[in-house]
Amino acid sequence: MGSGPHGSSGWWGDYCCRLSGYSTGIKSTKSVAINHFIGQHSILAAGNSDGDFEMLEWTTAGEGERLGLLVHHTDAKREWAYDRESSEGRLDRGLDEADKKGWLLIDMAGDWQVIYPGDSGE
Repeated sequence: MGSGPHGSSGWWGDYCCRLSGYSTGIKSTKSVAINHFIGQHSILAAGNSDGDFEMLEWTTAGEGERLGLLVHHTDAKREWAYDRESSEGRLDRGLDEADKKGWLLIDMAGDWQVIYPGDSGE
């Protein structure tokens, strides 16, 4: 997890944890922030890196129907590609565990004809 303003550490995480009454030692502040600001357990979470793992895990662990989506950035030609060895936006653990957790894994290059409106898809 990063230390940027919306990562699992830094001022944003500390702020969300203090507002919600959670310890700042909690592993992922995204789940804490979602629960605090929305006021209920999410039914859908979408992410694109291992930094979203705990949020996806927390969301899909709730009762009832839940949906976890992971977008795998595989299209360097039309957007940006990152994977297990990337220095930014690493997706490693999510790739390993998506199937057994029941998350939908979307392959950007293989599943999307268009990434941006007006894009010819080439």
